[in-house]
Amino acid sequence: MSHETEMTKDLKVRLPVHYHMKLQTLKILKGKNMSESLCEALDLYFEERGIKLPSSAVLEEMARETA
Repeated sequence: MSHETEMTKDLKVRLPVHYHMKLQTLKILKGKNMSESLCEALDLYFEERGIKLPSSAVLEEMARETA
């Protein structure tokens, strides 16, 4: 996984059941936890669309504001 920062944030999300089943399958067959699989998928999504993360300083400020 190539993440710009080590900071994490717990999120509660609702996913269609078929996505949950696919994530569970990856967990069982590949030994990847769901968080890791979702991070990889989101990294690819943002990369394909050319969406860049803000600088670390901006991310840290955003984290403080939402804490």
